[in-house]
Amino acid sequence: MTAIRPITQADAPAIALMAREFTAHENALGIEGAFSFTEERLLSDGFGENPAFTGFLATDHGKAVGYLLCTPNYDGALGRRTLEIIDLFVKAANRGQKTGHALIAAARAHCRAIGAAELVWTVSAKNVDALRFYESLGAEKHDLIVMTLDSKSE
Repeated sequence: MTAIRPITQADAPAIALMAREFTAHENALGIEGAFSFTEERLLSDGFGENPAFTGFLATDHGKAVGYLLCTPNYDGALGRRTLEIIDLFVKAANRGQKTGHALIAAARAHCRAIGAAELVWTVSAKNVDALRFYESLGAEKHDLIVMTLDSKSE
């Protein structure tokens, strides 16, 4: 049976391992990206005085099988709080067992608890299985383009 609980520092090794699996999965789909989300990074950025994110761990008989990381955000155009899902990953052997649904349910409950109006996230158009999963939840697609700018460049 799958159980969902908030992440702890002790979960860092398991989450870092699954994050590597997530990166490998995306790379196999043609989604380019270098892996840099290490156990040390998770500990330094997710815990302490000013954590950048929080999250939930899915376990099956005590073994980590999935995770969801999220961070509070704000939609200035609509004037409301949101909760942004940073990562959602379920091990291949555990997909199709409602683990992803349970992780999303935990994030929705957290979203309500912090006074946020909705969950938001990005997903690559190349990740067709993820798109199908999100659509099965009733999630809506938007025509947004994600842009990034390195803070170190001028």
